Order: sequence, then structure tokens, then C-alpha cells
Amino acid sequence: MRLNDMTESRKMLKQFKEKEVRPPRSYSDFSKSPRQLQLDTIQLYSWGLNSCGQLLKNNKNITPHYQGVTLCSAGENHTIIVNNKNEVFGFGDNQFGQLGYESNTQQKLSAIFKDQRITSIVCGAEHTFMLTAKGEIYSWGLNLKGQLGLGCFDNINQPTLVYGLLPFGNSNIKARESQQGHKRMKSANEGDQSTSPGLKERSSSIDNIMEQIVMMKEKIKQKNTNDIQQCQILLQNDEAVQQIACGALHTLILTNKNRIFSCGFGESYALGHQENQTINEFKLIQTLSHFKVEKISCGLAHSGCIIEGGKSYLWGVCKSNKDYYKQPTQIKILDEFNNQQCVLDMKMGEMFTIYLTSKGEVYSMGDNILGQLGNELSSSDIPIKILGLPLISQISAGRNHCLALSADYKQIYGWGSNIYGQLTGQPSLNGKGIILPKLLFTVPETQRIICGNFHSILLSPSYLEIILDENENGNKENEKLNEEVEKYRNEQEILKQQNAQLQQKYDRMKNELLSKKKVKDQKVQTTESYIQRQIKKQQSKFDISALEISPERPIKHRIFQSSLDIDFNDIMLEKQISEGGYGVIYRAKWRETIVAVKMFKIDGMNENHIRDFLSECHAMEALRHPNIVMFLGACTKPPNLAIVLEYCQRGSLWQVIQNHDIHLTWEDRRKMALDASKGVLYLHSFNPPILHRDLKSLNLLLDEAFRTKLADFGWTRTLSNYMTSKIGTYQWMAPEVIAGQVYTEKADVFSFGIILWEIAAREPPYRNITGLQVSLDVLNNDFRPTIPKKTPEVFGRLTKRCWDRDPEKRPSFKEIIKELEMMKFPQGV
Repeated sequence: MRLNDMTESRKMLKQFKEKEVRPPRSYSDFSKSPRQLQLDTIQLYSWGLNSCGQLLKNNKNITPHYQGVTLCSAGENHTIIVNNKNEVFGFGDNQFGQLGYESNTQQKLSAIFKDQRITSIVCGAEHTFMLTAKGEIYSWGLNLKGQLGLGCFDNINQPTLVYGLLPFGNSNIKARESQQGHKRMKSANEGDQSTSPGLKERSSSIDNIMEQIVMMKEKIKQKNTNDIQQCQILLQNDEAVQQIACGALHTLILTNKNRIFSCGFGESYALGHQENQTINEFKLIQTLSHFKVEKISCGLAHSGCIIEGGKSYLWGVCKSNKDYYKQPTQIKILDEFNNQQCVLDMKMGEMFTIYLTSKGEVYSMGDNILGQLGNELSSSDIPIKILGLPLISQISAGRNHCLALSADYKQIYGWGSNIYGQLTGQPSLNGKGIILPKLLFTVPETQRIICGNFHSILLSPSYLEIILDENENGNKENEKLNEEVEKYRNEQEILKQQNAQLQQKYDRMKNELLSKKKVKDQKVQTTESYIQRQIKKQQSKFDISALEISPERPIKHRIFQSSLDIDFNDIMLEKQISEGGYGVIYRAKWRETIVAVKMFKIDGMNENHIRDFLSECHAMEALRHPNIVMFLGACTKPPNLAIVLEYCQRGSLWQVIQNHDIHLTWEDRRKMALDASKGVLYLHSFNPPILHRDLKSLNLLLDEAFRTKLADFGWTRTLSNYMTSKIGTYQWMAPEVIAGQVYTEKADVFSFGIILWEIAAREPPYRNITGLQVSLDVLNNDFRPTIPKKTPEVFGRLTKRCWDRDPEKRPSFKEIIKELEMMKFPQGV
């Protein structure tokens, strides 16, 4: 959202007044926006979860640490800011490219926006959108459900023009240039017969991998750009985008023609098209085309808008245990006298919505698990006024917490989840949320309040005063804090003087250097430093004995032992078995042996994917267990990066248990469960433990003798990290993982409990129920599948213990193995 949100609010108030919708006199000050300030005086405060550096700092104190911010937006684990020099910076997690660059060390985005003033920046959970003064839209980051609107499902790690939303439609000069350039590119591609260097001419050292991939990605990037520019241009010749709203996995845009377009995850009806289909290109919401739309908003699985007259509409899954709104549906906000209120703004989180009215009052509806509604109700199907607040000028919502700014732009109130300190700056000791609105801080002239999923940000030129609860902290801590604040202010004054002197010195030196020589482009970081960084990151997870670094001798570039380094030319691919987000699995033949080959997709590969590839190679090279799929070697020469594994003839446990032509006795099923549990215990026995993170029947394979083996504990790590807090394989997911808490060994135990149920029932878990609904029922209602009547009591009892809501009550895999070994079943039954 933009820094001048309150200016827009004032315009909306003026429109309402013209239509005789007048706020009471007591709220007249609400139309006064903050005084205009020098942009370089605006400071950024941040607090809450900082697991990936999204707070732009390392310390836990709530102190200003970035000046000159004009625009800011926050997602789940990342933050994007724009400063008064129109420079764009990204902080936090870059797992899916959501920061807009490939390198994990870079903070400043490329010079793509050098000549374009940025007017808006909006973060979804793991993706980012940007709007320029020219009306052009750029997007990047996670694209698992097509939420970037680029006509594909590949993650994008740099700002990419959304061609379908070019301002002024086909009259745009870029549209005309692209149509001509597409013909030239097609002709050039048809004539390009060049190939990459032969595999035998390349060494197998790591230092060639990135070099070769960069070359190949340039060709792929040209092709992808060509494909993206073939998307249909949706805007008319006098139409441009005005607003953007991003949810967890979907995106909405609003144009000056009052048209709303949407794309991304549609299974929850959050796209407003009256159908539950996921789409990767923007599509017009037809039912709203005749309204004058003022504002749009997105939540986890629902969306909304405000139309002229202050009326609000919602669609999607707005609350658990409630039918979907399959199309935009009006939500009336009534006061205690049953009078309909005019809505100025609306914000959304996970299954809840908050509204700001023209009277400066805040209403809420939806789930209230952690107090995000600001009242003591368990949930609400209709908007309820939040009591205990002064007149409010701004609202913001994270995943399960809310902030509100008073009408005098001084006081910050908050309520909801505080598990990471996203409200008070200090995590709640009991893990419970703040149910009723609480005054958190006093910050004069606050310009903006911003909520990420689990962190919070505010922009102000003034110093922040923390409101302490004396019953909890005591007067001594209050006095100590005030002393620290005063000390900090004095230090800031000294730093300002020093910065002014340094700036003068820097300007003088810069002018001298520019007069002597031209600025040269920095060389790409050396391969050696890249390898050192990758090894350092990996050593915290796996003992990589094959790679050693010593100051006295050069790095060993070989990835594996010579016997494990496989030439791809020695492999004969036979047929595709399955395909995932980052690769394809084939049945193949190698040295006259049937094997399984997992190949990475080069076109979407970046440093994170290389790290994942190396992680699985190193992990599986060290793992040797009868119930772990055997690692035979790896191909390390691009474009054929692949892992070679033993081939399991029976396929996955998912396939076997659902094939009722295969007779399985309870003894057979016990052995399958025992094999799987031994494989997981082997992983958990490492120090630190290796967590599977995606344990399900699809990732358990059976050989010819029906021996069960674990697979895919490294291959799916990147995607599974995302699934722990988003839309994913919810049927096997523990409730604490759905809630976004830390993943532990006990989460694998919960998943194993669902697998035990699958083995007993011989059918998919939660048949005919969407994954999203399953997650809501598991989290809110402790919902589990019904154990079949013919299930032996000991088997059913173990299943229930494994999926207990309390992780501490779940058994360890050592206990699970002991119980399975003690089970005795009659032969042939």
C-alpha cells in the first residue's frame, strides 16, 4: 500500500459528504492527515518474527534503524522497501525469489526501476508486486499457484513485467514492439542450432555448474520472455492499474475503469469467478464490472472490495465451518442502532476480516482463535464493533494479528496473536494472544502501520515510546527503559552530525573518482567463494566429509567419490514416472540395472535449487539403511543434473494400499508400518535430527519383496518448507504446522499416524474433502478420519496416539517400533 493512504481516505470522506453520508462532528479531525514531512526524516521501526532477517536488523530492541523510507510492504518472511531515492531493497527470506534477485547476499534490486518512479509495492505471503508511475506492473517470487499472473507456474527471482496488464492496452508502445519482436525472435530461435559444450569436454567440478547454468538460463529466459509476452493484453486503450492486493497464493488488481482482475489459487473461490479453478493469468471478475470500486483486499483464502457508498463485498473462504462465498457477496456493517455504516478500508488475515468505518470505528468478523477479532467471541459470521478503541485512522492485519492507528496519528493499538512478539515486541509467555485491544506504543506523526504475517512495521519521524504494563514489568524496568531511550536519542544526535560530515567527505571523494576513471562493473563472485558459502550453510545440517576447506590448501572441487559420479551418457531413460515442482522422475537403465533417475528442471534453477540438489546428494551419500531408498550416484554436469536411486518395483505405498487386487493381511500391513518407522527413526537419530517434513504414503516406496523404504526427504525440502504454513498436503499435516509453528520430530509422528490410518482403511485420507477444509477442521475442531471397525484394537490405539493434538503426548519412533514389534496377528487375516 502507499504512504499516502490517508490522503485517499480523505478523498473518500469528501465523496461520502457530497452524497450526504456525513460523519459526526466528534470525528471531524479524522480528515486531517499527518503533516507533510521531509522524506529523509521518516524512520522505520520493526518488531516480531525475524527468523530470516525480515526486520532489517539483528537486535530485538524496537528502535529506528532505517531512514528515508517512502514505501514499504511485508509478507510472511520478507520485507520490501523503497527509499526517497527511488531505490528498492529487499530483506528476509529469498527461498522463492520473493526479494527480486538471485543472490542471497544482495539487498538492492537491479536498476530496472532506475528511470521509473515507483508508486506502490505490495507483498503477498511469498510473492511481490510493484506498480510504477507509468502504470506498469512487475511481479516476482513464489508462483506455485500462478499468483504472479505471468501465464506460468514457475517461480520468478527478478522483477518481471506483467505483459497482460500493460497500461493503455494494445496502444502501449511495448505491446507494439513486442508483437514485432516476437516475429524476429521466433525466426532467430528457428535458426539457432548451437548446442552447449559436450559433456565429455566439461570437468565434473562444482565450479562449472553455475557457469553452465547461467548460460543455459539466458536462452531459457529469452524463450520465457517471449512466452510471457504472448499473454493476452487485458486492459483497454484508456485503462491502467490503480491498486494491487496480494493474498497468500492469489492476487487482485483494480483499474481506473473500476474493473477487478484476479489470478492464482482458486480452489477456495477467492478469485471471484464463481468457480474453484486455479489460473496463472489475470481474469476479469464479471459480477463486479458494473460497480464503482474504491478499494480491494486479499486474505489467506478470501478476497473483498469496497464500492462507492462505503459498501463492502466478500468472496472465498472467510471463516472456517462456513460455506464458501462463491461470488462477491455484500456484507452489511450495522451499528447498535441497526444503521448501515460506510466502510473506508478493509484488511484481511487468515479467515478473518477487519473494517474501518467513516466514523473511525473498527469492526471484525471471522475466526477468533488467537483473539484477532478484538473480542471474547469464539467467532463471528457478521461484523461486530471492536470496543475499547479511540477514533481510528488506519488499520492493518497480519496472519492473525491486527494494528490500529489513532485519529491523531500518535497511538498504536494491537490485538490478536503475539507468539512471535508481533504486537508488543516481546513474545507472549503462555502462547496466547491479546484478546482485547491494547495500547502498545505512542509515536507522534506516525505515517504508516504495516503488518506482515508474523511481524509488524511502522513509519514515523518521531521516537517510539513503549507503553509498559507496570504489573508485569515493574517501575524499575520502566525507568531503565527510559534511560536507554534517552541514551539512544543522544547517540542519534551524535550520529547525525557524524553522518553529515561523512556524507560531505563521500561526495568529495566520489567526484574525484568519477573524474579520473569510469565506474567498472563488478565481476561475478568467484566460484571458490560460492562453494565456501554453500559448504558453510550445509555443514549445519549434514556432515559433508567429501568437501573440506582449509586456509592452507585449495578447495576440493569433487562432489562425490569417483564411483558415485555418474556420466549421464551412461543412462538410458525409459519412461516418466512422475513430475514435481523442481524435477521429473524417470525409470531408466544404468549399467544394465533398472534405476530411478530424478532430474532437476534447469529453467527454474537458482542458488537455492543448487543448494537443494547438493543437500540431497550429500545427505543420501551418507545415508545407508535398509528402509531408505539407496543412493547410487549423481550426474553433476549441466544441463543434466540428476540423482540416481534404486528402483522400487512395487511403486508407492499409496498405489499398493489402494489396489484391492493385492491381498494384504494385517501382518503384511504391520510389516509395512514397521519398515517405514525404522526408516524415519534412522533419520531422527542424527544429531541434529533429519526431519522428513513431507511424510505421506506417496513418499514411501516398496520393492519386489514389499519392503517399505523412505524417499524424498531432501528432494521436496524447499517445497515442504512452504507447505508447513500454506496450502499444501494438508491431509498429513500436524495442527501445529498448519498454525505456522516450528516443525519438530513430533510433526513427522503425526503424519505417520495418518499413514497408519491409510494402511488400515486402504483408501485416501479425508476422501472428497478439499485440503483447505481439512486444514481448518484439523486446526479448529481436532478433526481426524474415522478408524475402520475391522481395525485391530492395538493398531487403532497406536494410530490415535500418533495423531494426538498435543505433540508431547505423541510417541517417539523408538516407541512406535517397539509397539509394532509386539503386535501379533493371525496368519492369513
